[in-house]
Amino acid sequence: MSIQVQYPVSNPIVTINNRIISTGFAIRVDRLVHLNCFSTGYPQPSYNWTDPGGRSTDALLKCAFARNNGSVSCKAYNVMRTLDGTNSAEAKEKNIALNINVLYPPVITKLSSNDKNVDINNSTIRVQRGDNINIVCTSDTNHPATVFWNGQLSVLSTLTVTSVQHDAVWTCQAKKQCD
Repeated sequence: MSIQVQYPVSNPIVTINNRIISTGFAIRVDRLVHLNCFSTGYPQPSYNWTDPGGRSTDALLKCAFARNNGSVSCKAYNVMRTLDGTNSAEAKEKNIALNINVLYPPVITKLSSNDKNVDINNSTIRVQRGDNINIVCTSDTNHPATVFWNGQLSVLSTLTVTSVQHDAVWTCQAKKQCD
């Protein structure tokens, strides 16, 4: 005689590269990651992943994340059986949700100015001789970055030139800050 004791699924555990993740993780943009979901229970648990790319029904999720942060979740579940072996209406499930912090390098996104006498077109700034200008350089990044203008004495995201006298080339740069 054999006795099979049924029990509901345990709280799922998610690992990434054999490291347990409990609340979230940071990953570089477009890097392939293998997330594994594990739970115990009898009957054996089944799994459902929900991620920004869709859904998966395997314990292992392979995916790469785009620039937007988001979340993934794994649901472990099993269905208890009655004494005659048919599925009961009693399904047990447990979920874990993880926040994703997608890191990506800085990209210059915009040059702007509130000065009425400044014309900005395709990264070319047109002003008249003698004008004072303030140009703001903006970047998009998910990791702190410093935005500055090459050729200026100060490290600021705003280029300030008093009394423009001649053509010049200024370069807006964004560099990732070190932790």
